[in-house]
Amino acid sequence: MGALVPFLERRTGPPAAVLAGFGLDGDPERLPGGQGVAFRIADAVVKPVRHADEAAWAASVLGALPQDGFRVAPSVAARDGRWVVDGWAAWRWVEGRATRQRWTDVVAVGRRFTAALAHVSPPALLRARQAPWPAADQAAWGERSTDVPEPLRPLVERLMRHRRPVDLPVQLVHGDLTGNVLFADDLPPAVIDLSPYVRPAAYALAVVVVDALAWHGADQALVRALDDDPESGQLLLRAALFRLYAAAHFGPAGAESEARAFAPVVELLERLQSRP
Repeated sequence: MGALVPFLERRTGPPAAVLAGFGLDGDPERLPGGQGVAFRIADAVVKPVRHADEAAWAASVLGALPQDGFRVAPSVAARDGRWVVDGWAAWRWVEGRATRQRWTDVVAVGRRFTAALAHVSPPALLRARQAPWPAADQAAWGERSTDVPEPLRPLVERLMRHRRPVDLPVQLVHGDLTGNVLFADDLPPAVIDLSPYVRPAAYALAVVVVDALAWHGADQALVRALDDDPESGQLLLRAALFRLYAAAHFGPAGAESEARAFAPVVELLERLQSRP
């Protein structure tokens, strides 16, 4: 993987050479949400990417994906055919807004999107990623050992006491659907910003449920959306561990905030694990 300019240094917006490379003309408008590094120019969105080869692979996947009950934001190729220019990628703008209420709808869209991904073979490059989120995912699934600071440690330890092996088939999933399903009137929901992981299908939905509970005040009854999925309790537990391990990279203030948000979620998941 080629070295890229440090990801968070891109907050100043795409350079003129990047816009020219994609054939875009206009003043970049910073978009809300995420890490504040996505910009809209005319009918396109540009955003820095950590790994050029992963971004190019994702562009080819989304371009060929059957869209059954959802839309995707197609990638924009540069003038010379590349998918990434100086560490930036581009996508067509799609209408819609993320939700803070329609969580069962997000789960339903996530099921359809995950089903569409079922026949996509995950590339080897996904196993080589070293960014904080893949590392947190691996820790949640017991594939690597990592430590977390106070006040996250007690919550992680409580969940770890209930973690047990899961024997389910795995596939390519979108591991960050929560803020990346957009709803618009008279249009199918749009799924954006593919965050690829290789996990059981319902794990993608478990991450949505955990995020909605911790960050958006969703009703705890949302966990029932996964009642028909095998090992739903264990998948929810791993989704919570994933977010807690990732929060270790946010610094002391971020860790404290995440600990407060996830404390009631951990209590709920402990109760679920103790059900007969």
